[in-house]
Amino acid sequence: MQYDNLSQLFSPIHLAYLYRMDEEGFQIMPSDLDSIEASQPMAIDDPLFADYRARATAGLLRRQAGRKPISHGAVARLWFAKQEINDEVRAILVRRRAGEEARPYNGDSPRVQAANLIAHEYYFHCTGRSLLNRISKEHIL
Repeated sequence: MQYDNLSQLFSPIHLAYLYRMDEEGFQIMPSDLDSIEASQPMAIDDPLFADYRARATAGLLRRQAGRKPISHGAVARLWFAKQEINDEVRAILVRRRAGEEARPYNGDSPRVQAANLIAHEYYFHCTGRSLLNRISKEHIL
């Protein structure tokens, strides 16, 4: 697919956007086709557009039920957070063994304390326990 500039690949009113979405395996909705057709009437001659328009007319283009899968960037962020939590747990234990820090009575475990610190420091907008649950749920190794 030919395009004049890079912005056409990411603008939902250009045919190049349709080709990029199809190539990367993203869902294409009938509303996407409507916006392309409104801005580029000649798009109806394109074979990929015609194929998607036929699927939309048959009612085959629908959103999948459930949550969208987590993105690769979010997985990388969680992996990085897990490594930082492990490092912070080691640092907390070293400080406790050296006598610099006392274990609080009825306090959280070092793992939860470290997760609270990392969640706040890296703007995860959740508690440390929630961050640990997200890491566990995504099977971050």
